Amino acid sequence: ANMNKNLSRVSSLLRWSVKNGFIQVNYAEGLQIKRTTRADEDRSPYSDEQLRKVFSHRLYTHREYKYPWQYWIPLLGLYTGARLNELCQLYVGDVRKVDGIWVISINADTPDKKLKTCSAARCIPLHSKLLSLGLLDYIESQKVTCNGRVFPELQLSRDGYGRKVSKWYANFRKKLILTDDDSKEPDFHSFRHNVSMSLR
Repeated sequence: ANMNKNLSRVSSLLRWSVKNGFIQVNYAEGLQIKRTTRADEDRSPYSDEQLRKVFSHRLYTHREYKYPWQYWIPLLGLYTGARLNELCQLYVGDVRKVDGIWVISINADTPDKKLKTCSAARCIPLHSKLLSLGLLDYIESQKVTCNGRVFPELQLSRDGYGRKVSKWYANFRKKLILTDDDSKEPDFHSFRHNVSMSLR
């Protein structure tokens, strides 16, 4: 998908070049690499054993972490199925009650937030497990931070707020050795598959 995205960008540049008389032919026009698998087959969900391995780590059982996001973001991924950047860009005001139910609002209501698609804006109910672990107490404690974000330690980069978390989580899960086959190793996005699979 990323290679096709880059080919499309090259084609756009060459199309502009043809239009403005810099070159004669756009050799990248229509050039795409055919997918051999469906998009939903690219990542496997976590098995029950793999989930136990991740969440029985001392980071979760004894809350031994350097930053709160190391604890909360994987748990939020597991219980909401939200994308990594959607969680990293949350503001305190995005956690609220709707019709008596605590939810997180995924939106792009500030310039620093972005959504992958137009339909990505949504409210996701917060699982009772997250509430019993003290998520709301953590959110309340973040109201005193100067920028109003749920995870103020995360910095905005070109692709959003998730870069640091993505790198950290990749290293964290590799140390756990979840599988012998690196190509089948579940990643953060795999939590989305666990949620959709459980709902089905």
